[in-house]
Amino acid sequence: MDIDKDLEAPLYLTPEGWSLFLQRYYQVVHEGAELRHLDTQVQRCEDILQQLQAVVPQIDMEGDRNIWIVKPGAKSRGRGIMCMDHLEEMLKLVNGNPVVMKDGNPSP
Repeated sequence: MDIDKDLEAPLYLTPEGWSLFLQRYYQVVHEGAELRHLDTQVQRCEDILQQLQAVVPQIDMEGDRNIWIVKPGAKSRGRGIMCMDHLEEMLKLVNGNPVVMKDGNPSP
């Protein structure tokens, strides 16, 4: 069972629902409104994080500012080492996608 799906939740937000969500988001973030049932939500988040930690051993390293050091194989002797911050681009590079790689170097 998917831990991210609440079987009671609607599958999508209506335009009115989205508008209400944004209105409440801005009230909390910009106007200092407080969340109801905060303790329950915090506990639910902690439970989900514990479940994730059981299946994602490097969860503490996850984030939106990750940087991967990509090193070429063979006898490159330190040449061609790159730092990348977009997972999709890095995966294309290491999978040897001909659009990304040209003569051992990433194409622009």
